[in-house]
Amino acid sequence: MATAVAFTQVEFSARMMHPTSRLRSFENAMNGYGYGESTTVTLEEQRKILNSRMPTPIDENMSKYQVEFRELLKGILYTEKEIQTVLNPRMRAILKGIAASYYDIDVYGAFEILYEDYIPIRVAGRVVYRELRKVMDESKQYQLSQIDKITKVTGMSRSDIEDCWSTFTQITSDRKLFPTDLENYVGTQTLKFVFYGSSVSVCVEAEEKGEISFEQLLISLYESSMIICGDGSDSTSARLSGANPSTGNILQQAFEMNDAVDKRNSEEQILSPKRQKYNRRYDDMLIQFSKWKPLIPSGNGRRLQILKGCFVGSENPAVVEALRIIYVDYAALRLSGDWIFKVVSALMGPAVRRNNERQKKSLQL
Repeated sequence: MATAVAFTQVEFSARMMHPTSRLRSFENAMNGYGYGESTTVTLEEQRKILNSRMPTPIDENMSKYQVEFRELLKGILYTEKEIQTVLNPRMRAILKGIAASYYDIDVYGAFEILYEDYIPIRVAGRVVYRELRKVMDESKQYQLSQIDKITKVTGMSRSDIEDCWSTFTQITSDRKLFPTDLENYVGTQTLKFVFYGSSVSVCVEAEEKGEISFEQLLISLYESSMIICGDGSDSTSARLSGANPSTGNILQQAFEMNDAVDKRNSEEQILSPKRQKYNRRYDDMLIQFSKWKPLIPSGNGRRLQILKGCFVGSENPAVVEALRIIYVDYAALRLSGDWIFKVVSALMGPAVRRNNERQKKSLQL
């Protein structure tokens, strides 16, 4: 997948945000691209809808690499509900970026040409495909095992548990939640209610392992019949002995979730020094693309299709964020991204030189 994308004022503002805020901003923008989920449509029907939006092949005589690219893309198109099973927010961002862009014929065409013409892109694309398939398969299996265990113990409905899972994704970036992070949402006193108000010995296991799973947290909340009143601080937290947690999103009831994403432990989203370096490099490429944008040459041809697709993709915040994460997190793909940037630089070279000559002449007048 290409990591060379154009830079706009929207992306400039986004890159200055804290990583958590940036993820939230593009996730909110997803609805603008029609990537919502209807509760009246089955999962299988949603998959068919996703596949139906893929651009029709221009030429029936597709090359083997065009066919391979199309099949790989179909294999990593997931519905919103499926993507929600993934707890890692950066991986969700990549999946949403793919789902938000593939149906745009210009973006699709650019990626297809890159995949067909350049060996490094084919190698990188296959790496991405295998990784994303593995993450999704493991995430689905894990979520299903958690739901089954919770249902067996509590009798809660699957839909209610899935709603709770959705809330859980807002406060964690992994399968386990640290007690200190949980305390940020419920306060010290209420945390004790969660630990000691159930029969699953959550407190003991949390102290031993220093982490709490979704299953442990939800069963504990269910059995303690606990919700948070007021603003969730220790002074206003209360345990309601007569509460009935058997229906609804009991995590939403228990936590102050209006600004859950902002409350998430910021340390989880702080990049390591090495990744910060690659993040800045990605920003530098975006800045360079902002200078090139007014100079995009017109015409036809495969290379011009690549340029057009890159700049069209830059208008989609989900694509920009997904490619940023791919570039920062995956060394093999970063090399391909650097290589693509050099290719695009070469394509833009003549237009840049012509523009410089015009500016030089205008100064001489």
